Amino acid sequence: MFNHWYVIVIALIIYNETNAVEKLTRQCTASKGRCAQTKDSNCEISFGSGWIEKGKCCRRRPCCVYILVVQCEDISPNNLTNGAVTVPERTIGSTANFTCDAGHSLVGNETITCTSSGWNGSIPQCRSYFWIGLTDNNDEMSYKWLSGEQLNYSNWFQGPPQQPDNKASWRSTDAHCAMIQFDYFFNWGDEHCSEKVFSVVKFGK
Repeated sequence: MFNHWYVIVIALIIYNETNAVEKLTRQCTASKGRCAQTKDSNCEISFGSGWIEKGKCCRRRPCCVYILVVQCEDISPNNLTNGAVTVPERTIGSTANFTCDAGHSLVGNETITCTSSGWNGSIPQCRSYFWIGLTDNNDEMSYKWLSGEQLNYSNWFQGPPQQPDNKASWRSTDAHCAMIQFDYFFNWGDEHCSEKVFSVVKFGK
């Protein structure tokens, strides 16, 4: 008697799960979507640019639908403080270009491209730095003034990230010049010496 009940309960569970699976897949098909191969699949990698995940199919696979973007969003010049934004076109394939004012360094991509799913990157930042004539180019992590004098005073930012760390603000290595940084509350941080920034250097006595 009880065995029959077990069979009925199991059959109901299988029926409900199958019904739910079919419903999910039908919903995906109805929205003109396609089911990805595995639950860990990425829609854009599976089907190309413009495909995004919208719901689930059977076995928790992503339901992928194609979204056509005719134009990307406008990028206001106000989006980049201390810099300029150039956006000649907002159609697919066009680019937005970013530059910083003198004394500021660009952190992020110089250009982003309009794709069928929108801009392919985020808006960078323009950060202000002031070089103070301090470098460790001749001896790693042993900072000296341009005159060759030893450092007897420091105002390194205490972190995070703790300075100096031989890494620029965007975490690339080989940062050998000490600069006053707005992001570090006007404390010192090490940056690339190739950056075009203002300098605060004392000459003579």
